[in-house]
Amino acid sequence: MREIKFRAWRGEDGGCMEYGHYVADSGSINWFNLSDAVGKKLILMQYTGFRDRDGKEIYEGDIQKQHSGHCFVVRFGEWDNNGDQETRAEGIGFYLESKNGDIEGFAEASLSLVIGNIYENPELLKG
Repeated sequence: MREIKFRAWRGEDGGCMEYGHYVADSGSINWFNLSDAVGKKLILMQYTGFRDRDGKEIYEGDIQKQHSGHCFVVRFGEWDNNGDQETRAEGIGFYLESKNGDIEGFAEASLSLVIGNIYENPELLKG
């Protein structure tokens, strides 16, 4: 069973990334190890359950560099790669999105390298 973990981007106060666990208790959501979460505007990102080739945990919003040199952002949601009939894939879950909007499944994620994330390193997506 996959470990359920999240991280949260706190854009306030100069921005910082915080990590924590999610526990549902009587219908409420409790955060552990996320300081001052109450009343703050947080952007939550879920842990994928995978690690990159160096063993770093992969979360939504991470920027990955593949062995081909292309960069992708880890996303979660409904996706469709709009490929031809031979390579067409779609689903709901984690997927990779390139700078130009191309979509790939998440199967190769552990072969790539996390080089940053979209909040702390937006410059990695330019150019």
